[in-house]
This record gives sequence, structure tokens and C-alpha cells, in this order.
Amino acid sequence: MAALPLTGIQSGTYSAVWGNTPLSLGQVAPGGFKLSYSHQAKMVYFDSLGTVPADSIMTGIAMTLDFICMEPNQTGLRNLAWPFNATRGVVTAAGRNIWSLAQPLILTACSGDVTHNPQTLTFPKTFLAPDFNIAMDHSGVTELTIPIRLIVLPVGTTTSSPVTRPVPCEATLYFSETTVT
Repeated sequence: MAALPLTGIQSGTYSAVWGNTPLSLGQVAPGGFKLSYSHQAKMVYFDSLGTVPADSIMTGIAMTLDFICMEPNQTGLRNLAWPFNATRGVVTAAGRNIWSLAQPLILTACSGDVTHNPQTLTFPKTFLAPDFNIAMDHSGVTELTIPIRLIVLPVGTTTSSPVTRPVPCEATLYFSETTVT
């Protein structure tokens, strides 16, 4: 399997499904999607003033997925762009954790196009990224597209179903992929 770059645009068009039931999101724009991540670590300092880094302790990875959807009236996209409650305009009570609202996202290369990798990507837990502005331009001046940024949450690797929270001191899974060699 080929490794994804730290940050890169995956070219080609993908179809997407978000949630436990097949909800069509429409086509991901021809620019593809952008998967970004950075590792998080707690620095360990060497000198008495605490200014010279000597090591760091890995704490995890922060991962996001950006793409633009081209069919905003699809039910799946409306649910993805408003994941807070089944009724649009209503937000669940403050204090609810994102994990309980997060859904799997599956991206699949459009049929017949075997020239780009990955062919499929499965993210077990995704949710609309905090502090990302969803802009729905209904002015009629431009094509109605919706940019989306999802936060990708890690899951445990010891069981595959149901998806479990990560366990300290064990490996975690952010996504799985199918590639063409």
C-alpha cells in the first residue's frame, strides 16, 4: 500500500457516503479532497530554564479532511452540513460529545477511473470540524457548492465492530484505504 503524503490533494472525482446508512452526498468536486494531519506531542525540556527541547512524547494525531460537495440538495449532504440534530436549525444540548454524533465516511473513486489512488478511503468516525465556517451561497450568482471540513477521530484497533474509542497504550486507527498498484 502506498502511503499518503503529509498534506496533499488527491486528484479525481469521488463519491461519498456519510453515516451508517447509504446517504448519497453527491459528487466530491473534481479537485478531489485534501487530507491533512499533524502529530501532537508534549515537549520534554533539557535545561533548568525549560527552553531547550530534548525529546517529546507522542500524544496523537490531529487530522482533518477537506472537500467541496457539488450536489447540496442531497439528503446526505444536508445531514453532514447540519449534524447537530435531525431537525435542521436545532442544535443538541451543550455538553454532548462529538464522538456520539460522529459517523463513518467512505470515499470511493468514481467508476471507471483507475488512474488515481486511493480507490477507496474509509474513515470510521468523522464529524464537522469545530470552528470551520460552512458557507452556503444561495445568491444564485455562482454554482451552489458547499465546502466541508471534517475532523477525523481515532478509533481502537482491537475490535472492528462496533467501533470503539481508542484505548491508552494501544494503536489507534484513523482511516483505511484501498489502493491500485
